[in-house]
Amino acid sequence: MKRFLNKVREIKIKLKSGFDFKYELDETPSPSLSNNELFIGYTGTSNYKGLFINKVINNVPQIFSLSYDDFSIDFLKDEKISIDYSLDLINNSITGTVPTIPDEDGVA
Repeated sequence: MKRFLNKVREIKIKLKSGFDFKYELDETPSPSLSNNELFIGYTGTSNYKGLFINKVINNVPQIFSLSYDDFSIDFLKDEKISIDYSLDLINNSITGTVPTIPDEDGVA
């Protein structure tokens, strides 16, 4: 969970013309999203709209909403705070030198 929360991106989106609840990316240049990448979509100044996934269908990237309420965003933020707090407690209780654990890409 911590690894996911540290890597999830916040990407600006906008309402698609003619739709009430359909969004599209609103960043120039468009961010390069991986297939099946999850991201937090927002409009305006940090006006969060929910959790989205990027899917490539017939070589065309599309975004789909996984949630459209504030609950999922609040849940992720609360989880990040709890995990960070727990990690700080563990780190503060360790005496001596602790080796750094690298991320999956090999960068510490």
